[in-house]
Amino acid sequence: MKLSIVTAVIVIIVAVGASAALYYANMPSPPSKMIKLREATFGTDMPYLTNSVDFLAKDLGFYEKEGLDFEITGLASTPLVLNALKAGQVDISGMSGSTALKLDATGDMATVVFVSYTGHGSPSVSVVVGKKNIASIQDLKGKKIGVGAIGGADQVTTIPILRAYGLDPDKDIQWIAIGSPAARITALMSGQIDAVTTSIMTWIPISGDPNLKIIINGEEYSKILPSVGGTITTVDFMKKNPEAIQKYTRAIIKASRYFAENKDAWIDAVLKRRPDLTRENVSKVYDFVRPGWAVNGGINLDDYNKAFDSWYQLPEFKDVPKVTPSSWVNTQFIDQVLKEIGVYKDRNIDDPGRSISGLMQVTVPLAKEADR
Repeated sequence: MKLSIVTAVIVIIVAVGASAALYYANMPSPPSKMIKLREATFGTDMPYLTNSVDFLAKDLGFYEKEGLDFEITGLASTPLVLNALKAGQVDISGMSGSTALKLDATGDMATVVFVSYTGHGSPSVSVVVGKKNIASIQDLKGKKIGVGAIGGADQVTTIPILRAYGLDPDKDIQWIAIGSPAARITALMSGQIDAVTTSIMTWIPISGDPNLKIIINGEEYSKILPSVGGTITTVDFMKKNPEAIQKYTRAIIKASRYFAENKDAWIDAVLKRRPDLTRENVSKVYDFVRPGWAVNGGINLDDYNKAFDSWYQLPEFKDVPKVTPSSWVNTQFIDQVLKEIGVYKDRNIDDPGRSISGLMQVTVPLAKEADR
């Protein structure tokens, strides 16, 4: 007997609901004693990139299941976040690799990065956007590039890109400090500047503007400067609270795997926190970041070696003591999780780039590629 359309739809809904219920049913129950962990983030609006996992893991109960009483505090700027870490008001924070490295290498604050939100091999979420009459990045010679602040993260990451294409960032570019990503885009659209480095989530809503274009896309960007950074903590907190760091790392990796395999679940969770966004634009962002989920913890030391080499060529790093990734990046918490749940089998996503001692299994993705 044939199913009616209504019956078929009900069957599909029940099947999807049963699948989600089975996933959460298989998650361990939270322990009776919860461990407090406090994180500082930049701003109060959740970004809808792979680092959204930090917020959404809380919404969907991943931290709770690991036994963490997890608290997120949004702060307005990097200095405020750093001050909170120094004062012990928060325990961890997501941060760009170059900023965190400076803190540690100069002795300003002993920090360590121990897990990331962005997997190895993913296209950079940064793109260089400019006016439509700029045919190539070389045409930016003598032009104005808008940045948040002189010496800020967006300028620091743009400089190696310009150098790779034969431009002198000091002589060939006029750097204009403007402020927030929205302010920089407004300046670009009004003709005050000629180009900006911005994130893909800022670009997609304005991508239909015929007067703008991508000059350097995410894949080109990441070939020159891989995305590195992630969650940092102080060395002192890590030594005193290894259990909290371990639980957090486990929750992030599990949540990253869940979202890597469940596009609609990620979109629904994002829209619940960000009703100002459209489903269409969030879906486009997901398709862009899909290879970037940190399903194996997101730390590949080859990426860090390449990034360190680029950073130490910058004028801002002229007086920064030389350190190596191995002295600043700690993979022990990631490696412990991978021993427990296995390395993700899809080698197109987040190859850890190292052997995991004691690894007993390799996981199989929960969903086939065609089903994603």
